[in-house]
Amino acid sequence: MYDLLFDFLMAQRVNSNLAGGMEQEVLEFLRGTINPLFQEMKRRDESLANEIQEYFNEIGDKMDVFYNKQRDYDQTVNLINIHLSTRLDKEQVLAQEIFPNFFERFKSDDVEHNMYIGQDISPKIPFNKLYLDNLRLWQLKTMCQLEIEHMQLMNTYAMPLELASLIMVYSTPLAIKYRMDEKQFDVEGAYNARYELIKMNRQGTNKKYKRKNHTSWQDSYRIHAI
Repeated sequence: MYDLLFDFLMAQRVNSNLAGGMEQEVLEFLRGTINPLFQEMKRRDESLANEIQEYFNEIGDKMDVFYNKQRDYDQTVNLINIHLSTRLDKEQVLAQEIFPNFFERFKSDDVEHNMYIGQDISPKIPFNKLYLDNLRLWQLKTMCQLEIEHMQLMNTYAMPLELASLIMVYSTPLAIKYRMDEKQFDVEGAYNARYELIKMNRQGTNKKYKRKNHTSWQDSYRIHAI
């Protein structure tokens, strides 16, 4: 029974904008509302007594089982991110051989990366759109490969979490500038800031368009999935 409760609570967390400290509120709700209700149901209905007692036996007096589930979830997310980050860093070295490009990766609750390519990044090598097309193909193949690897490893984790990927394709040329104070490249100019706005808007569409066992890509107007 506790598994059903935990799965329900995790689904609520994934499908809503719950705050980071919501777990404690949920546990207090279970202790103060659900558990007393179950105790009363156990006293009033003998047909439910065995199931309810089994629930209390499984969660324990301190409800450690919920903390254990949360620990399993956090550990699994961390291991997935480590694997994806390590593989992505290795694969992007091969991408530099296609055409020198600026690559940056971020890791938080997920793994995100940006790639910039253009004549100004590598002035000594003549740029051709073919290099851009090849890098896009590399990115799509790499993301599909990472999805396959995750599916092979998924059942080795404490919690078998599924993976979904989303690639944003932005075809309009950008002006980027290296900011010495932040030690990183950033888009330059008010018009080019549209790129960052689309990226931020994409964060809100991830849950709607990202599908398990699929790699999706988004251009400025629509989202596709394969």
